[in-house]
Amino acid sequence: MSYQLSWLIENRIILVKFIGVMDSEAMQSYLEESFTMRDEANEANGVNGPLVHTITDALDVTGSKLGLSDIRSMMTQLRDQKVGWSIFVSGKMIDRLFASIGHQFVGVRHREFATMEEAFEFLEHNDPTLGAIPRLQTESSG
Repeated sequence: MSYQLSWLIENRIILVKFIGVMDSEAMQSYLEESFTMRDEANEANGVNGPLVHTITDALDVTGSKLGLSDIRSMMTQLRDQKVGWSIFVSGKMIDRLFASIGHQFVGVRHREFATMEEAFEFLEHNDPTLGAIPRLQTESSG
């Protein structure tokens, strides 16, 4: 699996795009990078500043080699972070279901959508401090 990690809006929205088969090694690398980004943004935003949201684009995920222990470890690590909304986007209903269960286990505010546009509209409506979220040029169909 590969992934691309960037700021969609600096210090406000992390965008991660997963491509291929999800595996624990790449997932752990992604988590370490994103935790660092989120911690630095939370420090820059201040104690009472805005939260950092994450949009996970899993439209190009073709499979998973993650086991239950991998998922439990990932979700446990999230409990230690100050997070905003965690948005998971996948065209596959079963992937959205598993993402929902995992996020519920951790107690993180989350939503799952089939398209990136739905994710953007949700965040714009639920965090008006963001303003208009820049749209991506292309969207995969999964």
